[in-house]
Amino acid sequence: MSSQQPRIPKKQRAAAPRMPEQRPASRERMPDHVPVPPAPPDLIYSRRRGGRAHQQQQQTPGDAKRKRNARKRLPRTHRTLAVLLQAVRDEQLTFEMKDGTSVAGALYEVDANLNATLRGATQTLRNGTQRRYESAYVNGSGVLYVLFPARCDPVRSLDRYLDAQERVARTQTRSKRAAPAARAPTPEAISIEAPARQRDLADGPRI
Repeated sequence: MSSQQPRIPKKQRAAAPRMPEQRPASRERMPDHVPVPPAPPDLIYSRRRGGRAHQQQQQTPGDAKRKRNARKRLPRTHRTLAVLLQAVRDEQLTFEMKDGTSVAGALYEVDANLNATLRGATQTLRNGTQRRYESAYVNGSGVLYVLFPARCDPVRSLDRYLDAQERVARTQTRSKRAAPAARAPTPEAISIEAPARQRDLADGPRI
């Protein structure tokens, strides 16, 4: 008898247990490239602006309103109290003075320094005594407050006044651009007496 053991097919052999491979600890590998975040969608490269990257601002209704207000913003000379007073001429105003007195009357004229001339003026002293004048000159440096009557709308009056001033300016600009067809003959020179100053027009005292 042969002493050879019978062969077991390879598929029927018991698989030997595999030991996990122990790899040596290695350092973390750095990536070949650093990821770059995508550019924001509102960053646009334009060649029309000299090849610079400019940011396109997304306009909102609030931004558009602020831009319109900025365009309509009045110059500094039109944002003073003197211009508002010029727009409400012939209104009954009350000037509160720094010395505690007050002057009320119809506004006749006012300049940029708030020097005003009032018609039918009534001066109220600190003790309550009232004095009436046909006209009075109010010194602008002593004015503390200006009180408007309740029926007066200062904003609407100011809008009408500025619109009228703009129409006058446009008319003058057009007349300057238009070429004169025929120049009228120059009249003989005459002397006209210079008008009196504003403070001289007031018959009453200076307040």
